[in-house]
Amino acid sequence: MRLNYPLIILVLLGGCLSSCYRKALIIQASAEGCMIPESSFLYDSLLAVKNSLYETDTLDCAKILQNRFSLRSSNIAQDMQMIPLLCKFAKQEKNNTNPSEFIQTKVEIQQQILVSITDLNSLLSEITCERERMQELYDALNGQISKRINKATVYSIIAGGLTTIIAAVIAIKGNEDVPYYEQGIGITGAVAGTYWGFRSISQKSKIKFLHFRNHLTDIWLQQSWSHIYSPYIWNYLSKPFTLKGKTTNRLELVLNKWEELELPLAKDDRKYEQKLHLMLGMGGDYTLEDLENRIKMYEILVDEIITINYDLNRLQEEIMLGFKIH
Repeated sequence: MRLNYPLIILVLLGGCLSSCYRKALIIQASAEGCMIPESSFLYDSLLAVKNSLYETDTLDCAKILQNRFSLRSSNIAQDMQMIPLLCKFAKQEKNNTNPSEFIQTKVEIQQQILVSITDLNSLLSEITCERERMQELYDALNGQISKRINKATVYSIIAGGLTTIIAAVIAIKGNEDVPYYEQGIGITGAVAGTYWGFRSISQKSKIKFLHFRNHLTDIWLQQSWSHIYSPYIWNYLSKPFTLKGKTTNRLELVLNKWEELELPLAKDDRKYEQKLHLMLGMGGDYTLEDLENRIKMYEILVDEIITINYDLNRLQEEIMLGFKIH
């Protein structure tokens, strides 16, 4: 039976050069999102308005608090709108007020601190959930890409071996057209090997990732308010302070660290605006690099948010100890 060598060559070329369109990978974590803790905004909704009702002499209060509490404790109390209550506590402590009234004020402050810690932990829990969700997507996509790389490598080996065998069969059979067929088969094998070899190192697969509650957007825009971060937490992050002779805030510190690490991408990259829209919007098709960059952005953000715990604990300790910690 005479082999149709031109047809074989065309079939091989068609199989090697055909490109399969691959949609973004979708798994359960792609769009399910994280549950919003019920304790979110608990501190502000229950206590902030109540604290604003306390009357106090601002100038007198400032002097008392300066002597009684450290600057960090006073600042976090201000973010929590708890300065009037804290001033009342300091005055009662200084004037040896009726013990029952003093203890009542002290307990009220401790309760507010505990509620604020709960509120903070709720935010951190949601962020941790998002972080784990991104890691799950990263692992799924990485595994998918590894499978495709292995498959492309196998195809490359098969294509090279198959064309070698066909060329050998043609040489054994022998006819005047053999040189041309052998050359065609050799070219086809080279093309096939190159194509699948290229496929093995150029996998650009994506995964669907939707994030309707985006913790990065408000940070990037530095808005005066936030619908994700509790007001007292947002006050803490956006409050100006002096660092190395310059006025800044924690939002700017986060943005500066993102920029230093070229997150989500270097500003001079032609895809910068596209990636920015992806990161700050509601999501879309993410590559492995995109997921890795987003995870890093979250880690930097958490490093700044977590310092609130230090200040809250410091305020709590200074109230319990009866003096400020230097």
